[in-house]
Amino acid sequence: MIFIVFFQVFVLTIWFESSIVKTLSSLKIFNSLFRYDEYERFRSTTDIFAKYHDFLSIKYKNWFAKLVTCIICLNFWLTMLTTWGTLCVSKNLSTLKYFFPNYIGSLLIYLIIRKLL
Repeated sequence: MIFIVFFQVFVLTIWFESSIVKTLSSLKIFNSLFRYDEYERFRSTTDIFAKYHDFLSIKYKNWFAKLVTCIICLNFWLTMLTTWGTLCVSKNLSTLKYFFPNYIGSLLIYLIIRKLL
C-alpha cells in the first residue's frame, strides 16, 4: 500500500510543482490539449506571475478544471482510482479499508514535500 501513496505523491508533485505542462506542450500532440499558447498570452496580458493552474481556474470554470487545479480534489480522485485498481487486481474487499490512510498519507507527504521544495 505504501507504493500507492508514493505514486499519488509523485503524480501530485509532477503536476503541481514541475513544468510538465510546458514540456508536454512542446510536443504537437499535447499543444492543443493544454492550450499553453493561450496560457502564455494570459500571462503576458493579465498576470505575469500566474501559474498554469491559476490560468485554468480563472479561464475555465468547468468541473474538470476545478478537479485538476485543486490538490485535495485531485488527490481524492487519485486515491479512488488507485483503490479501485487495487480492488480489481486483488479481488479482496479488505483493500477498501486503506482508502482513508492512503488519502491522508499521500496528502500529508505531498504537503511536506511541497514545503521542502
